[in-house]
Amino acid sequence: MPIVKNKNGDITSLDSYRGVTVNTCLSKLFETGIMYTYEDYFRSSPLQFGFKQKMVCSHAIFLLRSVMGFYVSKGTTLNIAFLDLSKAFDKVIHNILFQKLMQRNVLGVLVKLLHSWYGCCSAVVRWGHNISCAFQIQCGVRHGGDGLLRNLKV
Repeated sequence: MPIVKNKNGDITSLDSYRGVTVNTCLSKLFETGIMYTYEDYFRSSPLQFGFKQKMVCSHAIFLLRSVMGFYVSKGTTLNIAFLDLSKAFDKVIHNILFQKLMQRNVLGVLVKLLHSWYGCCSAVVRWGHNISCAFQIQCGVRHGGDGLLRNLKV
């Protein structure tokens, strides 16, 4: 379901909307079971701040200010680059993800399970009272299901 981001903005532009996907309770239960069963594969680096529980923006700001303070106090030039990954989970290409998982020696049963799970994803678009025909989803992860892949060691 497309939701208007800013009701005062240009509602004729596609950038003015964000999509919201509704998952079934069974889907969320299944993904929670996978997370619990294979939790060792879902750990991320302690240096990662985004997309983690109990890690808020203030942690990243504190680290950035500490590093900046250190280098400035030494009179060193400091160059900083920021990377916006806000839409990264919308663009995950399933086949490339599965190849990377296999390269990292993730259990074959987990790769097969995720391949089956994402291989049968389909969706419809609801706009007002109209519903589109179903179509297969070939990239991206389910909204709310991105926790399944966000911390995966890939």
